Amino acid sequence: MKPAPHPTAAEVRAALALAQQAHLAAAEAYGESLVVQAAIPSRDVSFERDAVQAALQRVEALKMLLPRIEAFEADELAQVRYKLDQDRHRRLERKLADVTKQAMAFAAHASNMVSSWRKLVAAADEATNLLSDKQKQLANGGLAARLNAISLRAAAETELHRIGCAAPGSEDLPAPGTNPANVELRFRSAPHMLPALEGTMKTLSSALLALGPTPLLTTPNEAA
Repeated sequence: MKPAPHPTAAEVRAALALAQQAHLAAAEAYGESLVVQAAIPSRDVSFERDAVQAALQRVEALKMLLPRIEAFEADELAQVRYKLDQDRHRRLERKLADVTKQAMAFAAHASNMVSSWRKLVAAADEATNLLSDKQKQLANGGLAARLNAISLRAAAETELHRIGCAAPGSEDLPAPGTNPANVELRFRSAPHMLPALEGTMKTLSSALLALGPTPLLTTPNEAA
């Protein structure tokens, strides 16, 4: 058999209140019996006297029990809180470990981004040196100018805004290195619609390569 459950402090307080009321009622009844005994000496008041004594003992017993129950409940509550705090601390440890892990990943990707950026600028510089005069003059030199570091930086920042900017009203924070205020006005409500860097570079390359070398009218062998 399971042991009987301990009464709660609230139950003991309620029982104590009832016991105190019963003690007052018993004392009142005993007082009335004494009045009657004064008039009728043969009146036996032992029943009322014993009732008062029993009620008082009940009150005192509950008064002694209440602090023990409160201490027991406080100990149980402290144990529950400790277990919850232990669980919270374990979850905190895991999340902080994940924070460190993600910080390392961010640092690695940031390092890769900077490395890729430098390689992009170097490749564009080398490509610029290989442009023909006609390619350099295409669109009044505007296409060739898009290979310089300043233009590439603007295109790279646009890519960061496209990937990292949050749309207005979103709860997401803009990613580091992005600023919604710097996004072109027509794209601010939908920064993900900004032109992708890869597509921009492919379009630029296609336009420049379309102006290839002019074919010879005769081959060297035919001229000989």
